[in-house]
Amino acid sequence: MTEEVTLEQIETLFAEYFGPISTAVRELRTSAGEVRTNVGEIRTNVGSLSTSVSGLIKDVRKLSSRVEETTEVAKNIRPGRVYPVLSGPPTRHYHTVTELHSAVKPIRIKQSYLG
Repeated sequence: MTEEVTLEQIETLFAEYFGPISTAVRELRTSAGEVRTNVGEIRTNVGSLSTSVSGLIKDVRKLSSRVEETTEVAKNIRPGRVYPVLSGPPTRHYHTVTELHSAVKPIRIKQSYLG
């Protein structure tokens, strides 16, 4: 004996069985999209960190070079001698020789400064 099934019953059964699967697939796609977005952000952050580390390494190399230069200059400083020193900030630009000469101040190195 065959039982008659209406279209409404078929739609209800389909919704009961496949509705949750369809919802789960949509949620899975959304989650996968979020994961891709997070991976992209992580890659961006790693790239930024790499750039920062690279800049830091360059800065350390420059600083090391300056320390070496300063050490070389310091080896030649003798107590009791007079040395010319610019009194302005290191970034100041002097437009004339007169300006430059007026910024130079003589200093005498004391033995106590050298240790």
